[in-house]
Amino acid sequence: MNYSKTLFFAVIACSVGCFNKSAENLVASNNPACIETPKPIPVNTNLYRNGKVKNAQLLSSVFNSSKINKEKLPVISPDLEEGLNQQLRLLKRYRQQAVHKVNDFTITKRQMKDVVDILLSSTDDVSAVSDYLEFHQLNGKDGKGNLYFTGYYTPTIHANSHKTEEYPYPIYRYPKGFGKIPERAVLDGENSPIANQGFEVAYAKCPEDIYYMQVQGSGFVQFPTGETKYLGYDGTNKKKYRSIERYLIENKLIKKGGSVSINGVKEFFKENPHLREEVLSYNPSYTFFDENGDRPLGSGTVPLTPLHSIAVDKDIIPLGSVLLGAIPIYKDGRIINHEYRFLLAQDVGGAIKGTGHVDVYSGSGDRGKDIASQLHHYGKLWLIKPKAQT
Repeated sequence: MNYSKTLFFAVIACSVGCFNKSAENLVASNNPACIETPKPIPVNTNLYRNGKVKNAQLLSSVFNSSKINKEKLPVISPDLEEGLNQQLRLLKRYRQQAVHKVNDFTITKRQMKDVVDILLSSTDDVSAVSDYLEFHQLNGKDGKGNLYFTGYYTPTIHANSHKTEEYPYPIYRYPKGFGKIPERAVLDGENSPIANQGFEVAYAKCPEDIYYMQVQGSGFVQFPTGETKYLGYDGTNKKKYRSIERYLIENKLIKKGGSVSINGVKEFFKENPHLREEVLSYNPSYTFFDENGDRPLGSGTVPLTPLHSIAVDKDIIPLGSVLLGAIPIYKDGRIINHEYRFLLAQDVGGAIKGTGHVDVYSGSGDRGKDIASQLHHYGKLWLIKPKAQT
């Protein structure tokens, strides 16, 4: 996961105007822009507009033992079942310490596997095995259990395997042996030092398509023949990320009422092509890509499951663990309640630090983009352990 994507989605305004539903329903919809929930969602009046709980009490530790009403536990969908099986593969492959310790809280790789096995044994009725599980709430950055949820996704852009008049902009792999790699303005300039040296993996129609794929850290490229290839993360130039959305706002380049969503910025470039280079160059960070696999993988080297895989700070939440999240539900641009969802720690991100922030993988293409764009509010998070048997 590219570290910059969470900073990007934390800055943009919510660009989808009719999110009156949960993300689960959005994914299932044939019309992801405007779908009604299957039943009315009660409004939780004990929430602020950003999803934080009013009058929440300070928690004493990073992880705090909690009781969860078994009726709130979500069902195990086929997608989640597949994600849980991928979690078993992660625990088998991924090298990490056998015991994960944060202050006085510990969880072992064996315990993480046991949690997955328990959930897989109860796909018909999770509540039936809830007595075998323990839930430990994270304290969050504010110490009151409010966790910041953002989203990331895998974009699809139109590209060509070779340079043409329609596809003039190169997508580069990491230039091994090049030495110190310069910033974006130099790499994308007319006299780019890495141009025409065999580092090109494809060519895009416009530089902003490449830019937003770089923000997300990977993407699919679709060629005129209809062939689609996955381009995975291949390193960066190690320059600090800066938000072009913030640059547009602070320099009053966006008209009043304009949007700094992805679609809004692309529309801005269409109307102001002379400002494209200036704006994009404001962010010196540059991500490279290469053909490595056929679907998005997390840092745990297993395929990501939309709406369930999350990027975490692995010093706090170990990869391979299973969590229960209270995810924000939106109506008219505000949080009205939370839905409970099992989440899988399978990825990391440079912007995900400490106990206060996780990033939810939202899928690919426009649908994944829409879900990720709306997710920048607060909920709750519990790490799950197997209950010690007496």
